[in-house]
Amino acid sequence: MGLSRRLFCGASAAVVSSPFVIGKSSAQSTVTVTGQLTTQSDADVDGVRLRLSNVENSNRTDITLDSGGDISTTVSQPGTFRVTVFDYSPDFNKLPAVYSFPAVDIGEDGDIGEYTLPEAYEVNIRCFDSQGNPIEDLPVNFRAPNGTGMSPGTFTTTADGYVKYTGGDQRGVELAGEVDIEVQLPSNPDISQDIRTVSVSESKEIEVTVSDPNKYTSSVQKVAKNPDAGFHFPYYLYTPSASQVNNSGNSTLDSINPRPLVVGFRTWGSESEREERVADARDDLLGGSKIRAIADELNTPAMIIPLPSSTEDGMFELLNRDSLRISAPPYERLDLQIFSMVDDAQNRLADQPYDIADQVHLDGFSNNDRLCDQLAILHPERINAVSGGGDGFHTVPKSEYEGKIPVQNEPETTTLEWPVGTAGLENLIGKEFNKEAWLDTALYYYIGGEDQGENDKSNPRNEYIHAKSYAFFGETRQQLLVDIFGWDQVDERFNTSRQIFETVGANATFKIYDGVGHSVSREMVADIIEFHRQQMISGFPTSETPSSDTAEDTTSDSADESSTETSGSTTDTQPGFGLVHTVTTLGGLGYLIRNWSSSQSD
Repeated sequence: MGLSRRLFCGASAAVVSSPFVIGKSSAQSTVTVTGQLTTQSDADVDGVRLRLSNVENSNRTDITLDSGGDISTTVSQPGTFRVTVFDYSPDFNKLPAVYSFPAVDIGEDGDIGEYTLPEAYEVNIRCFDSQGNPIEDLPVNFRAPNGTGMSPGTFTTTADGYVKYTGGDQRGVELAGEVDIEVQLPSNPDISQDIRTVSVSESKEIEVTVSDPNKYTSSVQKVAKNPDAGFHFPYYLYTPSASQVNNSGNSTLDSINPRPLVVGFRTWGSESEREERVADARDDLLGGSKIRAIADELNTPAMIIPLPSSTEDGMFELLNRDSLRISAPPYERLDLQIFSMVDDAQNRLADQPYDIADQVHLDGFSNNDRLCDQLAILHPERINAVSGGGDGFHTVPKSEYEGKIPVQNEPETTTLEWPVGTAGLENLIGKEFNKEAWLDTALYYYIGGEDQGENDKSNPRNEYIHAKSYAFFGETRQQLLVDIFGWDQVDERFNTSRQIFETVGANATFKIYDGVGHSVSREMVADIIEFHRQQMISGFPTSETPSSDTAEDTTSDSADESSTETSGSTTDTQPGFGLVHTVTTLGGLGYLIRNWSSSQSD
């Protein structure tokens, strides 16, 4: 291979929060913008997004409004701006999904006045192919007359071809005025097809014909639980279209065989959450999720597994000791159930124009990062790459503390029992920790610089953020956790994890994104996708050998000043932590991925 698995080329881009500014800005010319958004129908505008886009460059500012409709944000400089409003709520609330106003000149005073949204009407749009068959799972999008479109992946179609919000229960969309209807591949907005322009002043039914729908659709299949095959919970499997994987425009990715499954999770802690998490898994694969974005960039299938992370009676937590000791269905050895699902998916994909590798790519955030971290320790031979965020500490890949790893405070307890460390694993799972395979697993861990947490440091068992896995370990092991990793999520735990992984020679990169809390920014997503792309190229065979300058084609000379990177080393003397600054073009994925909130668990 021309690329080492110990090299990750990450995208360097500004970290965004809401409201956010895209592009470079100058503190000297920043303008504070004020105004008001009202509606003819007296609808509540809480949650409506307003975008100001500079017509002369790529700078844009988004602001999410509250019920008052007050506009208060900043733009990088005076100029002429397109004004577009989006309503991403699936509720029928008389607000148009997308609507644009005439461009406005913003001067030094920043006052843009009052804007009034017209009343929106319910429009039912039904999509057919050229043979008159309704098209399911078609990514439909809407674009305002000023050329601004909604985020790709926001809308899809039902089994009978009706457009609906992805994740919504009701078909139909509310529109007002002139709107362009288009089909747009979520993973690559440049691949689109204009269908028609409509003018909406009343509720109506519209039928449209889409040519070559296979270019835009994909298969999302629910696979029922199969105890005989080793799993007691369903999963969802996404298969990209054959035309997409064979002719993506990237000959290196197209030639990789076998290809890894990309695996994500949706977890619940009580039965009341179960139905919602299962539905979320399907919606994630239909578009707009990290897992789908990674899979589309890699041109490979993906699966999302809905699983219990705990039970209401506290029987277990993730893959802790209690979980690994369960021998009765449906909770027995959840780790083995996960890979039974992977094996089942591999069999179902036997007719694809490529083989499916035994090793997978994992991705998780927050609670699901803990799950991925634990799986990487338990079954590293089945994993090629892991990305995880929103979590400060990671399982120590050692069974005993011998004073050879960095810690916040010298611990009194030296045995690092699972899942603090690897002690006791052989008794729990029947095999020792495979450290060599784990050292070869590529890891990318990230966290928002504002995800520090506010803990009550007077009680080790109280308010230890993201430490649910250890909630019933007892005082001794909980104190061990605090001694090793400390309290502060970013400054202590995340950096301690980094230092420990550096010390043991892990193939890991740790990165902090300034200005981000317990959420996933679009820049994080771009970096995650690039990490998985590089690990797929370097980890699996290809019919063409990348040239030695493959990684340099996208290298940027300037580092991202809005993010902080912490990695083990960039020298050959301490391998495993090299990180090259790059600017990556991901087919509009940065435009696709919207910020995740702290409730996003994939």
